[in-house]
Amino acid sequence: VPVSSLARAGHFEHKVSLWRDGEERPFFSVPVDAPNAVVLFWLVGRLVPGKPKATAAGELGRILFIQRARKRAVYCLLGGLALTAAVFWLSGSMPPSDRPFVLAMGAGGVLCLLAAVFLWTKACRRHEHGLSMSTLFGRREILYTDVARMSYSAVQTYHNGIYTGTQITLVAWPAAGKPITFSAQSQDSEDIDNLREDLARRIAGKLYARLAYERELPWTPRVALSREGIRFEKEKFVGRGEMMLVRFSENPQIEIKSGLLHVSVPGRKGAQVWIPCTAENFYPGFLLLQTLLHETAANQP
Repeated sequence: VPVSSLARAGHFEHKVSLWRDGEERPFFSVPVDAPNAVVLFWLVGRLVPGKPKATAAGELGRILFIQRARKRAVYCLLGGLALTAAVFWLSGSMPPSDRPFVLAMGAGGVLCLLAAVFLWTKACRRHEHGLSMSTLFGRREILYTDVARMSYSAVQTYHNGIYTGTQITLVAWPAAGKPITFSAQSQDSEDIDNLREDLARRIAGKLYARLAYERELPWTPRVALSREGIRFEKEKFVGRGEMMLVRFSENPQIEIKSGLLHVSVPGRKGAQVWIPCTAENFYPGFLLLQTLLHETAANQP
């Protein structure tokens, strides 16, 4: 492969991958922990900058990583086969009174098999310029410029009191249309975590630009941001609460703990707000909040 045809090197899916000009998929990949893989990534990264940029295949650009649900598809397949086999084994020996139970098992087996087919064919992709998702029912695409909001959640799972992992879910919504959802276990979430940071930065940039002509922007359902501070509805047991304003000039304290962002003003009673990190647009709003706090601190005498 001539050096002149190299387009980029990337670190995705625990691999170092190389792309050629005009191609959507990488032509070469190697595990990131393989000997000299990091050297290869660094070397190609040094060679590519300064080259005239060629247009990648497709409007979305090169595919950076693909997230599939093949493991869950296998589990559904095995469950469906087990239920189907149980139905055939029991159908000849069970009395008529138990037939509804057998039919329910058969229906469950069919549903598991259908779910296995759906999950096996589902693929979510991160491209250079957007996201795509393909299923049995078609293909959906969102350009980064069209992403309006996002959410990210990390839910710990337990079995019989023993920690079994963390389920990561990222959802990206366009301004109009259906979202695209990425999900993975914590040990395979590096690419999704990087995507979260990228989407949050892009959306935060759009929100910051809106502050040039809008006085206030909604953040979460009860919270709004402006250049002046954070306006929120105080929690109340019944009915709507009082609207409060925490000014950035008051130097509010910010802390993330147990999946909640806690904002408070020392010495000011009632000036407290808790925002769940799983709320839509939490991460873009948090980046915008940090930018506004830094600007206020820089402008203070």
